[in-house]
Formats: sequence, C-alpha cells, structure tokens
Amino acid sequence: MSWTAVATAAVNGVAPPTGGLVVVRDRCGRDEALYAVVVELERRGVTAVVDTAPDEVITRILRTATPHVIEHFGTHRAAMLERADGVITIGAQKPDFSGVDEEVLRAFLRARAVMGEVETRRRLPFLVVGVPTKRLADQLGRTITELDELVLPALAVPQEVLAEAIRHKTAELRGRHWVLESPGCRLTADRGERPLLSDDGHVSEVDRERGATTSNLPAGSIYSTVVEESVEGTVRLDDGVVLGFEAGRVVDGPSELMGERVSHIGIGLNPAARAMGWTLNDEHREGAVFLALGENRYLGGRNASTLNEDFLVSQPHLAERTGSVVTT
Repeated sequence: MSWTAVATAAVNGVAPPTGGLVVVRDRCGRDEALYAVVVELERRGVTAVVDTAPDEVITRILRTATPHVIEHFGTHRAAMLERADGVITIGAQKPDFSGVDEEVLRAFLRARAVMGEVETRRRLPFLVVGVPTKRLADQLGRTITELDELVLPALAVPQEVLAEAIRHKTAELRGRHWVLESPGCRLTADRGERPLLSDDGHVSEVDRERGATTSNLPAGSIYSTVVEESVEGTVRLDDGVVLGFEAGRVVDGPSELMGERVSHIGIGLNPAARAMGWTLNDEHREGAVFLALGENRYLGGRNASTLNEDFLVSQPHLAERTGSVVTT
C-alpha cells in the first residue's frame, strides 16, 4: 500500500472543485504523507495551501510564547478558511501540552476557536488523516514502519467498499432507543429524532447539509448523537475504566471527565483496520463500538464542551431496546 493511494482517498474525501483551494495542515511532520496529498490536489487543479506546524513544533512554541503572541495564531489561518473549499489535516494525535503555561494554552484554544467558527459557519468539508508519528510509535513500543504497515491499508479502503458496509449495517441500527452492554455494565440512551450518520471517508453535500462536515481516515462507521439528558447507567471502557451516568452527565469516573455528556455512539465497519492500540484506528475495526464525550454541535447535537474525545468500549454488545442485536 502506498501514500499515493492514501492521498487519493483523502482528496476524494473532501472532493474539492477544480480551481478550488484546500488547506492542508501538516500536524505530523512526515513529508511523504504531506507531499502525496499536495501532489494529488495539484494534479486535480486544486491549489494546496500548506500549513506546516507539526504538533511537536507547536508545543515547543507554546512553552516559550506569551499569551499575547499566541492570540494571533488563528488570525490569518481563519482568513484562509474564508476562501477554502476544504481542509485536510495530516496527523491525528493530541499535542503534548505538558509544560505549557495555562494562560498561553487558553490563548491558543481561543485562537483555534476562531478558526473553528469559520469552519462551522461555512460547513467546510474537514478530513483528518490518521498518520502515525514517531511519538505515537514510541508510545506503542513499535516502529513507524510497523505502524504504517498496519494503518495504510485501512486508510486507503475505497469509499464504495465502506459505503456498502454502511448500507448493510444501517438497516440493523435504525431504532431510536439503544442499550450498550459491556462487562458488568449497562448503558441506555435515546436518539430521539437525531439522524443516523455515517462516515465513509467522504464529506458529501448531503452530509454538509445535515451538519456532518468532519470525516476521518481510517473511515468506516455509523454513529449518532443522542439526546444529551437521556444517557443513564454505566459503561466499561477498553482500558477498564467504568463511567457512570445520571441524567446524561458523567457522575462516576476520572475527575477530568466529571460532568461531561455523551457526544455520540457508533460502530466501526472498516474491513482492513487492525487493532494497534490507537483509538482513531481501532474504533473503525469491524464490530468495534465507540462512545464519544464532549462537543457535538458540529454533528447536529447541542452539547457545548472543550472536550471532544472518543473512547473504545470493552467487549461491546449494542442493541436496540427492542432486543434487536447489532453487534457483539
């Protein structure tokens, strides 16, 4: 599998018009991935505006900068987004903010919020490509070459393959009342009138109209936001942590998650994804169930939060409350 195949899937994902402009954010510092995407865009007559600021570079800057300086991080980036036809972000790890002054970090988050406002208002197609980095390799105790061999096939699965898997599974997950079971735990949630969304790696016009403007590679999942106050019960995550919910909010679990609400719940469908210890990849495996906490307004929900994080569920069993089994 090659980076050219991954770049083709990524550009197909945002489907920019000929003569258009796409912001390409390099957050991983891997030239082979960046250049493949740029070449594919330019080959289609699309101008690539490259924002090269790998996560390690950003954190190094933040550790020595002042809040006043960082406030300007989003100024011209937001202006670029006003003209863009889409965004492709290469790299999907969270930056390491350890050692960053709290005021500087708040200034950085405000600057990113300025950019996010433009992306949301214009409903820009936004694709995140999960490219392994040295930091991730170190965390998982593997080499980048090993991670590439695991991830690239899942990144490059053709859209039509994922679309077929989504059509098949959607027929099984139409119910509005869900039960999610995991070892020793049971969680209930209601979708109400929330639409069932899907991620085939392509942000279509229909997706944008529904507010689902963000997609990932690896892709392949169906998911839905839930009525925020409806979530009750407990769920065991893949790392053994148990979260308890009352009236939609986390009341038992890690302190940093207390008070948070469920963003969405979904199922992975990517036939090429293999478990490797990286949530972005692993949650797209066939049969994986993921539960996200935090912000979900960009998906049509109404939960405002600074958190936006997905968690894998341990040994999941997701079913409609009528008893129709979806996955085990």
